[in-house]
Amino acid sequence: MWSVEHRGEEGALNIVRTGKVPKSYAAIEADLIDAQKAEGGESANVDHVFDLPLVLAKQTVGFRHDEDSEPPGAAYEILEFNYRHRLGLTIRKVLPWLYFLGILVLPGVAMIAAVGFGRRLILWILKLLK
Repeated sequence: MWSVEHRGEEGALNIVRTGKVPKSYAAIEADLIDAQKAEGGESANVDHVFDLPLVLAKQTVGFRHDEDSEPPGAAYEILEFNYRHRLGLTIRKVLPWLYFLGILVLPGVAMIAAVGFGRRLILWILKLLK
């Protein structure tokens, strides 16, 4: 397991790596640092070293997240997310619970509230009659 980070806010040449990096790492790092130094090093208005983790990722998995090209031999398909279908599945899962709440629980709560209100009403009438 390895990781490579470029922390540009700490300097244009700041690179943090952990683990055993790929063999191509040293050459890529040297090329990007040379390009950065040719532009003016730390004070340049460009950050070539920013691409270091991206280039390594492309070598490892075959594509970059910020490029539109498909990797060679891509064996995947883009899935469409159908919100109506997902909503229908969710409603079918929740519907029994809604029936349970609507048929059993809510009338029970209403009866308890009515009994409590009725008791208070009777006590209030008795208090008025005294």
